[in-house]
Amino acid sequence: LMMRAQFPQGDDMSARFREMVEQARLADELGYACITNGMHYSSAPWQDFQQFPFLCRMMAEAPNMRLNFGLILLSLHKPLDIAEQIATVDVMSGGKVIFGVALGYREVEFLAFGTTQRERVRRFEENLEAIKRLWTEDVVDMAGSHFTLQGASAPTRPLQKPHPPIWIGANADPAIRRAARLGDCWYVNPHNRIDTIVRQVELYKRAL
Repeated sequence: LMMRAQFPQGDDMSARFREMVEQARLADELGYACITNGMHYSSAPWQDFQQFPFLCRMMAEAPNMRLNFGLILLSLHKPLDIAEQIATVDVMSGGKVIFGVALGYREVEFLAFGTTQRERVRRFEENLEAIKRLWTEDVVDMAGSHFTLQGASAPTRPLQKPHPPIWIGANADPAIRRAARLGDCWYVNPHNRIDTIVRQVELYKRAL
């Protein structure tokens, strides 16, 4: 169940939140498998609930459902922060997190986080490598283009071993190859034509 949590300016966000809580409870009762929520910042003309607190609250309302972080804009963030946050949610949820990640594409977000589209692929790959290491190694030393891990650790580890499943969102062919190389699955986008998806599924299989 994709809960976008995105509503027009002027809408009553308190009322909408209460409705989504009700939706999550009902979905849990009906046996739905998973709640998905995306990540965006500066989403005007929409109002938006932020992904991490939203999914954590829904976890309490729908304790049987998986929590799909679909998707975290990984190139905007620092790896130690994301590693510890996701590990915490995985423990709190009883090992139900899906770690979905993508590059991002909106200029307003890159500028606000002090980076650029040109840097996004390198930052994405560095962050993902660092997060995997923080989840599986006791101490990490790693110098990235925008962070330094020196004797760093994420002592709270995810409940899922070696880590939560990593779903990588991708639209373009090179990004799909990257998903095959670095993730556990390609998170297929919702907007390409069916014939494009069919072709890209074959591309993904070859890359695997």
